[in-house]
Amino acid sequence: MGILLQAADRAWATDPGLARAHVRRAAAAAAENLDEARRFVRDLRPPGLDNGGTLPEALTRLCADTGGGPPVRLRLEGEQYPWSPACRRRCCAWPRARWPTSATTRAPPVPR
Repeated sequence: MGILLQAADRAWATDPGLARAHVRRAAAAAAENLDEARRFVRDLRPPGLDNGGTLPEALTRLCADTGGGPPVRLRLEGEQYPWSPACRRRCCAWPRARWPTSATTRAPPVPR
């Protein structure tokens, strides 16, 4: 997108038609990227909470469906209390996110 806009800037004075074409392609690329980002965010939505169940119920279902991997046990402690749907979505979305795994990526320093 940036390259297209730079090309449009270079052609602006000498070939306005070409510059407009570059800007249109950059706009189309931006729209495509926005659609992809929206799809990614929608995919982060925790499906276990879509039906309005509780967090322990969703975690129990998640642990039961390991996709052929090793079995997972869930131990619940303490008393249950109601969570808002927004809080449940936020708490369950982070494990599904793709975390950086590169050796060059460093974690933020731990406060002392």
